[in-house]
Amino acid sequence: MGRVRRLYDHGVRIVMLQGADFLLETFARSLLTDIREAVD
Repeated sequence: MGRVRRLYDHGVRIVMLQGADFLLETFARSLLTDIREAVD
């Protein structure tokens, strides 16, 4: 709870979290780019 208070005191009003689907998509995109470069 102390961390939340410090963030609030420093002006933070919104915290955005990424879901697992976003993280998987980001990883897959990077992986496919690497594979395509290796194959060409």
